[in-house]
This record gives sequence, C-alpha cells and structure tokens, in this order.
Amino acid sequence: MSESVESTAPEVQSHTVVVAAPEALPISEDIVVVAKTREEMETAQHDLISWVDPKIAALERDVVEAETNLGVAKKSKWATASFRKTLKIAKDRVSYYQRIRAALLAGYVIMPDLPGATVAVRTSQHKPRENVLKSSWNHRDLPQAVSDGSDIGTGRYVDPTLKYETWDETGKDTTGRETTTHLAVATGFDTEFSFPVKLVKPQVLDATSRAMVRKIFDEIGIIGAGSAKPGKKLRPTFAHGDPIVLGRVVRYEGAKRFSCAFLITWWVDTKTI
Repeated sequence: MSESVESTAPEVQSHTVVVAAPEALPISEDIVVVAKTREEMETAQHDLISWVDPKIAALERDVVEAETNLGVAKKSKWATASFRKTLKIAKDRVSYYQRIRAALLAGYVIMPDLPGATVAVRTSQHKPRENVLKSSWNHRDLPQAVSDGSDIGTGRYVDPTLKYETWDETGKDTTGRETTTHLAVATGFDTEFSFPVKLVKPQVLDATSRAMVRKIFDEIGIIGAGSAKPGKKLRPTFAHGDPIVLGRVVRYEGAKRFSCAFLITWWVDTKTI
C-alpha cells in the first residue's frame, strides 16, 4: 500500500513589478535644409534652431560622461592625459554649437564658407605662444593668429597677422659649408586690424561693428577682397563684384579645423553690373 505524501513546499506568490520608464533623453539628428525663396529661408532658419538645441544637450551628456571618466581615472591613479584630452574636446564641441546657436538666434543666416580674406580673429589670449620658429629658407610663411574658441561675449578681435621678432644665425653644416638659419618668434597681437578701404560703406561698417560687439564669431572675413600675403596685412585689392562680409564660428581638434559661416552683410554697386 502506498501512502500519499503532501508537499510541504511553501507557496510561491507572484508579484508584478512595474519599472518606471526612464525620462526620454533629447535625440540629436542631423538635418539637411534647402531654401530657394525668402519664405523657405525663414523655415530653414527655424529648423536649424530646433536642431541645435538637442545637439547641444547630447554633447553636454558627453561632457558629463568625460568628467565622470576623468574622476574614475584620478581615483584609480591612472594616467589622466587621454581623459583630459577627451574632456577638452567634449567641452569645445559644446561651446562651438553654443556659438552657432547664438548666431542663429541673433538672426544670422548660415552660408557656404567661401574662401576669402580673414580680417579679424577673436582670442582671449594676452599674447601668442613664444615658440621659436626656424627655417633654412626665409622668414616668409610665418603662422598667423588663430582663434582659441573663446566663449560668447569674451576675448577681443585682433589682426590675423602676428607681430614677430626675426633674426638670423650662421653656422656650418657637416661638410663645413656655411649656412644661414632664419629664426622668428611671435611677440604680440596687432589690435588694429585692417579693413579694405575700397570696401568701406557706412552700412557695411555698422553691420560689421554690431556683429563684432556681440563677440559670437571667431573670425570676420570678406569674400571678394583678395587675400593677404603671408606676414603682410590685407590690402584693398577688391575692384569689382559683390563682396560679402561673413562671420565664422571655428573650432580645432588637433590639426583638423571645423567652421560654420554666417552672412553678416553684402552689397551691390550697380555701377559694376
């Protein structure tokens, strides 16, 4: 005869666990805008403003992550150079798009970054780096001033042509032949930047001045004004055409340059048509 044995296992109760959905994070998606009329241009401007806000929010999350990683590296006593570099790049990207946003909100219209003469560069540095440059050929092609990506409303505009002290040193090479080495070191910025005299119109000067007071753009450029020779200031070589004054927002990642150009003003002299 068999006996039935009752199970003494405890009764298992089921529970339903409700997990709250995480707060939706802003998603940054790149867009393409096309405009052929004034109305389409206004729509494109609105679309770009709507695009840049989530773009900045996404990049700010990258900054938080980079700061967290740097903190972990410090706590773990790891080498922090690469973590600091990543954090700097993340912060520079946020600042770059914040300047683009400020330009859009101020009503400036994005345009193709056409080649032309840079007449002013914005920087917060008091003086350029004192790197001694050496050349076996000549003093030409000396580096020009570069924007340091200052925050909106900071820094000052200077001429892209730096002030240099130059000198020569003589010596002999391995064969005993006499050689001459040309040396140069940047000594300061030139705060009196050049504006092509032939292009000066009261309305143009006013629009350019108002743009510079805002201190949004990293560079002020002129399309159709010719270009300055290395180490020389811009000369008014413009004669015909429809010159354009533009502002550039610029950032660098190592040797790589990123820029976004905006229209400040342009004009047409019907005598040249």
